[in-house]
Amino acid sequence: MIRELKLFLFSRDIFPVLLALLSLFLFTVKYWKIDLQNKSKEMGSRTFTKLLAWGVENNRKRVQKERIGLKQRKVVKLYQRILGSVIEAYEIKITVENFTVFFIVLWFVLVAVLYWTIENLLMAVLIATPAVAAVFAAIVTSSKSRIKARDTAVMDFLDIICPLIGRGVTATFERNIAAADPRIRGHIQTYINQRKFSTIAVERAMDELAEKLGPRFHEFARKAKNYEYNAREGDAEAFMDVVEMNKLIRMFEVRSEALFERKNQDMLARILIIILLALYANYVGVSAEFMQSSGIAHIINSVVVCFCLVIFAGNQLVQITARVNDDEFTEEA
Repeated sequence: MIRELKLFLFSRDIFPVLLALLSLFLFTVKYWKIDLQNKSKEMGSRTFTKLLAWGVENNRKRVQKERIGLKQRKVVKLYQRILGSVIEAYEIKITVENFTVFFIVLWFVLVAVLYWTIENLLMAVLIATPAVAAVFAAIVTSSKSRIKARDTAVMDFLDIICPLIGRGVTATFERNIAAADPRIRGHIQTYINQRKFSTIAVERAMDELAEKLGPRFHEFARKAKNYEYNAREGDAEAFMDVVEMNKLIRMFEVRSEALFERKNQDMLARILIIILLALYANYVGVSAEFMQSSGIAHIINSVVVCFCLVIFAGNQLVQITARVNDDEFTEEA
């Protein structure tokens, strides 16, 4: 069906038909005085607004379910947590649900383009699915450096203030605000202003700060809330546990980065071997004659592309999952 459609669209007989349709379209626009630019902008804006509204509404429902304690499947929770970290890293004002809409639309577009190109729906689906997973992994991986820089800034600041806490968390923040990295200084200043100039409770202010600074701040936030409410002599020493935890996290991250680097090198080597074998099969020797004369060449090359995408996406997703699980373990520790 696709082949017949291509032959029809690219045949000589189609040009008069297209010319007639174009003339009719231009006449309609001119006669009815349709402003194409404004209409297209209006339609695009309306569609985009509806998608954003749908994402906001579903995000609100998800947050409500989390607040009342409804359990989610582990895979769904992991997916939401990963995309949440991307949104925090880039500080973009969209929801996890908006990202989901983007991936769904991307999948349908890829399937349509691939189906048009290789004329095989099954292969189009098999390639589009790991391709979307690879895009997902690439987006998350690109945010890794931002997240790591933020986490490092948080741990460095905590290493400075934890030994100095004696007269309250807010006062310590205020005295040492200059030591905070510019990436996190604004969030800490917001916390100080909330505590000094508003009636917001320390628990809520600290929770908001922890949400902005990420999992490396969560243990400190828990201790800080207890300290602000039930400060007793000697309790400030409990914050030194955070410093010790930061040392362990840094040691673990050095080892994990080395391990992930080796895995990335292995991944690139596998993909390179597969590509070289595919090129050899397509252009060298008897296999080249078979590939060029056989209709199965498209399928074989599609499978090669699919394998490369699966290897890349799988390798990156394993690393992403390991990092998220490490963050969860740190929070529970």
